[in-house]
Amino acid sequence: VGYEPEDFFVATLTKAAARDFEQKVKKELEADLENVSTLHHRAKGIVHKYCEHIGWPADFGVLGKLECEMLLADMRADLKARSKKLSKRDWYGLLREYQRKAANLQMDESSFAKAYRKYQSFYNAMDWYDIMRFACEILSNDDGACEEECSKAKFILIDEYQDLNRADQEFVRLLCDGRPTLLAVGDDNQSIYGGR
Repeated sequence: VGYEPEDFFVATLTKAAARDFEQKVKKELEADLENVSTLHHRAKGIVHKYCEHIGWPADFGVLGKLECEMLLADMRADLKARSKKLSKRDWYGLLREYQRKAANLQMDESSFAKAYRKYQSFYNAMDWYDIMRFACEILSNDDGACEEECSKAKFILIDEYQDLNRADQEFVRLLCDGRPTLLAVGDDNQSIYGGR
């Protein structure tokens, strides 16, 4: 009552869930929601917009599964003289550890992490974990960027909140900017990341 659809930013974890939510709102309220996306897509938009803060060009891409496999294959080929003992499985274990640390907002300074960041830069493509980490960094360090991004919606609704990692939660906290305008919807019994 008294609020417009544009007052809300609705975040889900998948594109399909975002589309489903938009269709339900359109059917129930006979209104279009323009601020529905995945949380990571919103973070990507912020990183694109303020990329000069982190030293990346605005036209960076995102590493999908195939691109990530290609990047790791290039790393293995280029670094094999120094890492002959590492199997393909070992490389994926190092990647998972890198992503685990990024999800917990921990900076990984291992030799793998340094090489992985170098290759991401070479290919001008980031993985989603780094995108979220950079979005948090931008909003934490630039008051103007934080104020502008926070002013885009009065209220934030997060679906499947139980599946957010620490970096995702920090991103949401920064978007709220101290205002009590968050509605988190989740179910611990449906958590796909119960072990973290």
